Amino acid sequence: SDLEDARLIMLSVLFFQGQWTIPFNRSFTTNVPFYDENEQPIGMVEMMFQRGIFPFAGYKELDAQILELPYGANRRLSMLLIMPRKGVPLVEVIRKLVAYGIDRVFDELDRSLVDFDDDEVEVHLPKFEFNSDYNLIPILNQMGIREAFDSGVANFDKISDLNAIYISSVIQQTKIVVNEEGTMTAAVTTGV
Repeated sequence: SDLEDARLIMLSVLFFQGQWTIPFNRSFTTNVPFYDENEQPIGMVEMMFQRGIFPFAGYKELDAQILELPYGANRRLSMLLIMPRKGVPLVEVIRKLVAYGIDRVFDELDRSLVDFDDDEVEVHLPKFEFNSDYNLIPILNQMGIREAFDSGVANFDKISDLNAIYISSVIQQTKIVVNEEGTMTAAVTTGV
């Protein structure tokens, strides 16, 4: 295994667990078809439902609508749900969002609560769990970080007297769970 000959191990862990300010009622969760951006069915999902007053706005510049679901009693953190218009891929909305700016999105969401303070929004959110393992070396190489992964070139003499230390793998493992109570996210990145 990678760890048997390891001389140095890097570990980074990120964890978040947030409870919805207004949890979804489990009895309203049902199995329904899920559709892609062209309204083609792609499978069945457990769909959570609730109705309430939430920040919600349409963005012509983004070809999308955005809903903010807050966490906790103090509402300091939230999840943004981005819903592209029919036929618009999510990746296109994200590209436009980078140029538009997240501060402008939050300003518009705040205004929506003032302008439509008693308008309820129906929220349909898939319940899901996502797991991934991702090799980060190709991305780091694209960023120009190459020598650290080459046993003949790597130089870590500032942190170890041992010769031939280099990074043989950088793996990120991620888990995201979204359910009626809230969200749990964990990411672990290891370098050996």
